[in-house]
Amino acid sequence: MGWILRFINNIKKRVNERTFCNLNVEECDKAEKIILRKVQRECFEKNRNLSMQTYLDPDDLLRVKIRIIQRKDQESFRYPILLPSEHHIVDKLIFEKHVELCHAGIQVLMSTLREEYWIIKSRKTIRQVIRNCLRCKRFSIHPLPSISAPLPEDRIREPQVFEVIGVDLCGPLFLKDNKKCWIVLFTCAIFRAVHLELKLDKMKEFNKIG
Repeated sequence: MGWILRFINNIKKRVNERTFCNLNVEECDKAEKIILRKVQRECFEKNRNLSMQTYLDPDDLLRVKIRIIQRKDQESFRYPILLPSEHHIVDKLIFEKHVELCHAGIQVLMSTLREEYWIIKSRKTIRQVIRNCLRCKRFSIHPLPSISAPLPEDRIREPQVFEVIGVDLCGPLFLKDNKKCWIVLFTCAIFRAVHLELKLDKMKEFNKIG
């Protein structure tokens, strides 16, 4: 019984000395490998007949042998970890990388994720994850179709030119002798004809027209 008490006391001592809010890199990598190993066992344990070359690394993770294995680079890049297309952990992994890359698109996410992971049907899976991003929906959603209102009678009957008009004013403009002038714009609402008139006087005449 003595060794059990010593073991419990050692655990209590480590717990008291340890700060739980800070995790080092080794612990994060170890936790990630445990989670990915569980994902692979859930999805690939019954389906070993994969259409790609795979092997088990020392951490019992399925890795893919791709065509750039002769490249002098990191092992995770030359042998990416195999991941399924339909799993909530994979969706969270994609979404986290999507937010980390400032809501990047499908092609950028595929290139970045393939540096470490090989996701089956990656384009389709990434597209489905991005589709559920609320911030990205604002830029990809289409406006609701609206029914156009019928045109008023003055726009469809057959009047004379400039019988139905719209009047607007442009100015003031300054001439060479520093005098003010205005341009009165008459637009025909039926034939889209335009008539311009230059007014040098004050706007009293224009008020009479209105």
